[in-house]
Amino acid sequence: MRYDTRRRCSPARAARPSRTCGSPDVKISTLEDQCLRCLARIAAGDGRVTIGRIAESEGLSVENTAKILGRLREAGLIESHRGKDGGYTLVRPAEEISVSDVLTAIGGELFESERCTGSAAVDPCIHESCCGIRPIWATLGDLMHALLASISLADLVGDRERLERRLAAARQAMLAAGDAADAGLRLPAAPPRAGR
Repeated sequence: MRYDTRRRCSPARAARPSRTCGSPDVKISTLEDQCLRCLARIAAGDGRVTIGRIAESEGLSVENTAKILGRLREAGLIESHRGKDGGYTLVRPAEEISVSDVLTAIGGELFESERCTGSAAVDPCIHESCCGIRPIWATLGDLMHALLASISLADLVGDRERLERRLAAARQAMLAAGDAADAGLRLPAAPPRAGR
């Protein structure tokens, strides 16, 4: 999943690169969704899980599942084991792999801000020096990252009611932070992100 800050426009306008940030689109690709589902199957399995078992449980072809698992292996999230007792396992315990880790490994950073910060190979946004919108997108990206970083693969395959309670608490905290901002108070600092 990532935020795409490229402006969406008609095909005629698409030929001209926009020099403004535009608004981010939050999209979870089919690949990212399937990767999360396959990882959840591996996390829920006892020991090594075969391609056939994952494909059958997810309603995917064996060929498509093999491609997905190849991407996950390249991303360093799983390892394959050959032989009679072969299959796939996670490289770290399920508790140590977050949804954010998976989405970032497969689809890139959650918030693409190169144009906004002027670090892209293209022209920087014309509003770079005076943009009041960029902090909104950056804050939203940090909140999304913090939420997804707090959910592990173990949470996805564990007690569903517990996960729903945690998500409800996170939702309430975000709403409370919004109420605090409305009252002129500062939002709590987002946890540091990898690479910053």
